[in-house]
Formats: sequence, structure tokens, C-alpha cells
Amino acid sequence: MIDKVMEQLSRRKWLVLITFLSVFTAAVCLIVALPQLYRASTTILFTQDDIAESLLKAGVTNELELRLSMIRQAVMSRSQLQEIVDEFDLYAQLKDQDSAESIINRFRQDIRIEQQASTQLQWGQFSTYAITISYQDWDPDRAALIANELVARYRAENERIRTGHAERTTEFVREQLESARAKFEAQELGMNEFKNAHISELPEQQGFNMATLDRLNSDLQLNSARQVHLLDRRANVIPGIAVESLTGSRRLEWLQRELAGLETRFTAKHPDIVRLQREIHSLTQELAGTNGGSGANGDLRQSGPVAIDLDGELQVLRVEEGRLRKSIAGLVRSLEGVPKIEQDLKRFAYEYDTARNEYLSLQQLYQDANVAESLESRRDQQFRIIEVAIPPDAPVAPNRERLIFASLLLALGVAGAALLLAEQMDGGFHSIIDIRQFTGVPILASIPLIRTPAEQWRSRARFGLVSVIFVAGLLVLAASSFYVGTHAGELVLAISS
Repeated sequence: MIDKVMEQLSRRKWLVLITFLSVFTAAVCLIVALPQLYRASTTILFTQDDIAESLLKAGVTNELELRLSMIRQAVMSRSQLQEIVDEFDLYAQLKDQDSAESIINRFRQDIRIEQQASTQLQWGQFSTYAITISYQDWDPDRAALIANELVARYRAENERIRTGHAERTTEFVREQLESARAKFEAQELGMNEFKNAHISELPEQQGFNMATLDRLNSDLQLNSARQVHLLDRRANVIPGIAVESLTGSRRLEWLQRELAGLETRFTAKHPDIVRLQREIHSLTQELAGTNGGSGANGDLRQSGPVAIDLDGELQVLRVEEGRLRKSIAGLVRSLEGVPKIEQDLKRFAYEYDTARNEYLSLQQLYQDANVAESLESRRDQQFRIIEVAIPPDAPVAPNRERLIFASLLLALGVAGAALLLAEQMDGGFHSIIDIRQFTGVPILASIPLIRTPAEQWRSRARFGLVSVIFVAGLLVLAASSFYVGTHAGELVLAISS
């Protein structure tokens, strides 16, 4: 088997050599001419502000991971990428061929952002993130410049989001605080107005009202006793006239005073009070049917100045009695309304405490929001550049050593395939063994090819001409491959991806 292969190689050596040299030369020239792609990287560190997060852990600020996602979306947005393309004149060779959207998509493909979180949790989330931003370009200086520009936009967007969010949060809390203050003041004013309107019916006034009621009842009893005493004196002013002998309106007046005195000591169902009420009712009806009393009334008009003084004093006592009864009735109504007032006060107190607690809570939250907003200016504690992008010394693509080795393997494979294809298509005999395998006729002799000097010269001339043509073709192929390689940027991008 090996002998057969070696015999085929010996016979097809020029085909194998030409095929191998053609493929390998074209591939090497293409690889050598490929443009070099550089990638510049920079690393930034995001850290959570412990003070701000502890103040605002109830939800005033964003979580760091969510904020980083928002920053990435903003930096990679079409508007910001278009600004970078226009500012640095990127992809100038593509602007006449592709659309603006295609250029932006190409820009996004050339940017690589890698994010890695720390292993320690704080407030239920990762407190530190390391982000590596890299950009690839044919120019190493421009690759570093664009990478640093992306980091600058990361920083600006981070500052805008944090300060903007803190300002909006502070403004929102301030509006809520103003609303809570107005509600609290309205509740306080309403409760004060209610207390002022029911000052005598408040629960804390109940003891004072009871004492006042007892004092007024005592004054009323004294007033009634004084009136009874004056009526007795008045009855004695007229000689020979006893209280029991009074008739007409004077007796009615005396009975009313007596009833008033008994009502201060006994209930309405007391027998004496019931008797006096019936007598007063009967005497009132009698007087209504006549023109007034007689007897003692006539004598009373003749009683002189003493009777007149007693009448004046009785009139004063009657006015005082009316005032006392009115005051007692008012106090009784106040005491009866205490339970309802107490319930209303509890409702007012509950609403007042609720509004006050809400106001105090928002006031504290507003102070915390102001402190957190002031902390947002300390950018260096939250955003640090660990490694600035610098122009790379070596390209990331293409890897020429590996590609040349692959080209060598490819050339060998193509040459081997050409050898097999030629052998399969060749129907001639190249050895006695081939003839014996083809026919059973015995072979008598084998005569080698005998060439004359002229034939040998023509063979050498033909070989030289073919060699010149082959070398020329190989040079043309190498030049063509080199030219193609210089414009094969997409191929480099495809290999590096």
C-alpha cells in the first residue's frame, strides 16, 4: 500500500507540488496582508455608598444592579453611539456604503462590556461591581480613545441617574410632607374648634360640672327656703291673718313657693308634692273663673311699706331662682352629652395622632432624602477607574501563526485531494502490474521510453516554459491574495468573534 502511494506521488509529484504551492502561497499572502485588529480595555469599579444606602434602604435609591443596567442601556443607545461616531469620525469608509443604523450596529458589535459582581451581599444585594469596557479598532490609539470615552459616558450617566433620582425623590417626599402638614394642621384646628365649641361638655370638665351642679342645687334650696321664709313674714304682716287663711292669688303664690321648696328635697312622686300640685291646679282654675281673690288680699293691700319691701325681695329671689334653674338645666344637658362628646373626641384624637405620625415620619424621611442627595456629589467613592485604556502593543487578531499552520494543513489536504482525483480520472497503464491486472495475456517484455536528443531538448524547453508560467502565475496569485487580504477586514472580524 505504501509502495503504491509512493509510486503515485512519484508519478504525480508536479501536480501535488503545484497544488500545494498554489494553495499555501495564496493563503500565506492573504494572512500576511490581513489588517491588524486592536482591542483596548479599561476597568471601572462601582461601589455602593454605605451611608446613603443605610439612610435610603427603604426604597429611596435604586439598587446598584438595576442602576448599572440603566446606565448600560443609556450608553449603548443609538443617540449616544451616534454622537461618538460623529465626534471621532468612526467608520468613515462605511458611511457611503451602509446606512446609519448598520453603522450603529457595527459599533455595538465592536464594543464589549463585561460585568462581574462581588461575592459579598449588603442590604440584600451585591455592593461592588467590576465592569470591563473594551473597544476594537484597526487603529490602537483610536481604540484606547473610544474605550476611555465610553467610560466617561458611563460616569456621566451614573451621576445623572443617581442625582436625578435623588432630586426627584426629595421633591416627591417634600410634596408628600406639605400635604401631610396641611392635613395635620387641619386636624389640629378641627379638634381645637370642637373643644372650644363643647368646652363645658368635655370629659375633663365632668368633675367641675358635678361640683357646680351640687353648688347650684344648694343655692336653689337656700333660695326656696328664703322665699318660704319671706312668704311667712309677709303673711304675718297682716294682723289676724294666718297662712292657712290666705285665699285667692296670694294663697296660689304661697303654694307655688312651697312646691318649689319641696321639689328641691323630694322627687316628683312624693305625696306632699302631688298634693300641692293638685291644689295649685284647682286654685288656678278657680282664679281663672273669677276676677281675683278676696279676704287676705284686700288686707294685704293695706299692709303698708313692710309688705312692699317683702314683695321686692321675693321678686329678686324669683329672678335668682329662674337663673339657678336655667343653669342647672344647662349643666344637666352637658353631663348627659359627655358620653357622645367623649366618643367624638376619641375619633378626633385618633385622626389627629394618625396625621401627626404621618407628618413626623415624612419629616424624617425628607431629612434623610436631603442627606442622601448631598451624598450623591461624592462620586469618587462610588465610581473608580481601576485601569485606564492605553493603546495596545499587540493586535488581538489575526493570529497569524495559527492561521499559517492551518493554511499548511489546508494546502496538504488540497494537494492530496488533487492526487486522488487525478488517479481516479486517469485510465492509462503506468506499470506491468496494471497491465497484468487488466488482461490475462502474458507479457513478454517491457521496453522503456527511448527519447532522442531533440525530444529531450523539447522536453526541457517545455518544462522551462511551464515553470516560468507557473512562477508567473504563482506571483500573480500571491499579489492577488495580498490585495484581497488588505481589504479583508470583515474576515478578520469574523475570525476574532
